[in-house]
Amino acid sequence: MRRRVLILGGGLSAYTAAREAVKSGCEVILAQDGAGASPFIHAFCTVLGEDDSAAFLYEDTLRSGCGQNDPTLVKILAAGAETIPAYIRELGLDFDREGDRIRLIRPLGASVARVASVGGQSGPTLLKRLKEILAASPLFRERKNTRAVSLILQNGRVTGARLYDRETGFFYDLSAGAVILATGGWCRLFPQTTTPADLSGDGIALAYQAGARLCDLEFVQFEPCAAVFPEALRGKSVITTLFYEGAVLRNKAGERFMLKAGIEGEKVQKDVLSLWMAREIDGGGGSPHGGVYLDCTAVPAEKWSGVYEAYWQRYRAVGIDLKTTCAEVAPAAHTSLGGVMIDEACRTTVPGLYACGEVTGGLHGANRLGGNAGLETLVFGALAGKSAAAEAADVPPLPERRAPAQHGRPEPALLREAFGKKLALGLGVERCEERLREGVAWIENALGSPFDPACPEEKRLENDLICARLALTAARMRRESCGCHVRLDSVESPEKYRITVQKQNGKALFEKKTIEVSK
Repeated sequence: MRRRVLILGGGLSAYTAAREAVKSGCEVILAQDGAGASPFIHAFCTVLGEDDSAAFLYEDTLRSGCGQNDPTLVKILAAGAETIPAYIRELGLDFDREGDRIRLIRPLGASVARVASVGGQSGPTLLKRLKEILAASPLFRERKNTRAVSLILQNGRVTGARLYDRETGFFYDLSAGAVILATGGWCRLFPQTTTPADLSGDGIALAYQAGARLCDLEFVQFEPCAAVFPEALRGKSVITTLFYEGAVLRNKAGERFMLKAGIEGEKVQKDVLSLWMAREIDGGGGSPHGGVYLDCTAVPAEKWSGVYEAYWQRYRAVGIDLKTTCAEVAPAAHTSLGGVMIDEACRTTVPGLYACGEVTGGLHGANRLGGNAGLETLVFGALAGKSAAAEAADVPPLPERRAPAQHGRPEPALLREAFGKKLALGLGVERCEERLREGVAWIENALGSPFDPACPEEKRLENDLICARLALTAARMRRESCGCHVRLDSVESPEKYRITVQKQNGKALFEKKTIEVSK
């Protein structure tokens, strides 16, 4: 019996894991209902510059994460960055260049320029190539328009998943010797977000319900420069490396309000930038559509080729020329930094279950370094694929179980709209005990109502509510401000700790785990 690996997700982490598992001789089934945030990955961190190294990337990542990162995971990421050039060549691709030199740009929070792009749009380019490679393998099968609603456990081990197929309208069970969660982040739960509709809290809820330990759920990174106007671009972000090219932020009076934060102005980490922007908007200095002005008019004309061209074209398509006209932007939920805890082999705390990409926690700490999201998908996607393939158990096929889905009740849609508003109020750029407590109480009340397991919309909403409840509760526990977790009622705390949660005896057990300061 050939070992089978089931991968849940359709982004770069998932396909990178699939390629490695296939190379190991495993049968691979990839179930996906969208590509997540991967199509919007424009570039990613490398260590290609003469003045850069894995050690510098390691230090920048820890500093950006306020020391809340898991040092073991950060070391794996930094070391993996050195292998990326060979990996890109292996795929038959190359980095974008300026003449003979690889084009490198400097992300916010980094000490040097180290972000490189492939094909101008790294995410779509790499996804296309990986899909081409996998399509040629008889070991690989892809199930489109399919998402997991729960994991299957036998004797404490994950042995498969219950899936919902939108095309057939049926639920069905699928067995596997190992399951990889690569479902992406959960920022789509916010009403103002940069993420696509296929992302949700499913991955978090699936892992939690299966008994896996999670961490860092209070940390949500907001993308500072997400469009608020025109409506056609709402939520679409503009890469913040433009601040190193001459772009600035202005309030409604035309003032560069970020200079109040320090001489670096806009060249600060995303959490700091988002906080100052939110306060400027709330204080009455915002633009007509609830943002501030992104002024790119000082960016040299030649910079609008390559990695920046996509942004210029996006705005040009709606009648705005970024070379001459300001855009209106505001912070939007962008990256969930917490998630499923993994070890150095991407194992979770439940046998048979692995995880990679944005569904995991611990790597980025309290604030993600720009460019590390794309790097993470490649480094940990490959690691998860290799580990799951090597350790996949021989699991007999589950009995064929197919059940038709039920639809039609209006309550889930109405509840979801109200839920998004509560989440945004509690887990916004700035938080406080009153709003967090109110959010937890509202969601616990909503979870007290029965959800029809035969209705995919209700099951997905239940998963999202579970994810939100865990995140809001973690944010209540962390009473001091830390990185992108900013509290209006912050208190001083001398200790450094990580908040974890695990389902035990049917309840969420939250714990504070002391973090040892890395050397």
